Amino acid sequence: MCYYNGIKVSRGEYIRLKDLEVFVGKNREWINCDLNQGPLYNQPYPIVKATDTGPELKLMEWGYIPEESKWPFLKSREELAKWRFMYTTLNATCEGLFVNDKGKTSMYAGAAQYRRCLVPSTGYWEWRHIKQVGKSGKILKDPIKIPYHLVVTDHQENNPFYMAGIWGTWVSEETGEVVENFTIVTTVANELSAQVHNAKKRMPTILNEDLAQEWMFGKLSKDDIMDIAKTQYETKEMDAWTVAKGFQTAFNPRDKFAYAGLPPLGSDEPFNPYQSLSLF
Repeated sequence: MCYYNGIKVSRGEYIRLKDLEVFVGKNREWINCDLNQGPLYNQPYPIVKATDTGPELKLMEWGYIPEESKWPFLKSREELAKWRFMYTTLNATCEGLFVNDKGKTSMYAGAAQYRRCLVPSTGYWEWRHIKQVGKSGKILKDPIKIPYHLVVTDHQENNPFYMAGIWGTWVSEETGEVVENFTIVTTVANELSAQVHNAKKRMPTILNEDLAQEWMFGKLSKDDIMDIAKTQYETKEMDAWTVAKGFQTAFNPRDKFAYAGLPPLGSDEPFNPYQSLSLF
């Protein structure tokens, strides 16, 4: 799933969405976050939401918090932290937007119908699971996880692409704190994403500008919403490369990093970091 996302827009004062422009101006520091570092939850991240006067760039907390009517006991940050320890809401599967895996109304249903947003990105990170050869030459029991950075090739620095998101508002009954929050919608991975995120074969729902407009401003039925949420961005318009382990704290987490003995994407060969150490 997409648990690490970033946006790097260090120059320019607008995020462009077709014929719309979201003014950054004095809030430019909001979008200088190259990566959500540290604990995933409670991280402020800029999302684009629809308002009566047009699109608005606003900081929200990543990690959806369900409506009070469904989880009335979430009255404080402490209770919320315990709930988040049990449930991960950084992502919402497109298949579960309206109906959960138990066949009941999903906690995301209201947001999917009425509170859709866009999550700007210039790239995200996933892990590839690969069988690994040990020093003895035998395949180890546990696979190694190699991090990759994935991008839309014509939407990198200063030119973000958009992921589908949904948002909500939570109010702490204990302190009165108001927290706008969001989650990223995911879909079945395309060919490239499936080779990288080969454990779960999922990817964020990435929208072109026409679909982004529809997602935010369209008067959509549930079927329309589901059709857009299932969108698979084309492999030919994306790229991926390996980054260093520990990229989360790197100065530039997007930097390419080569792993000796790593088979190319699409290969079933195991990772053998020792093959290049032979003296003969």
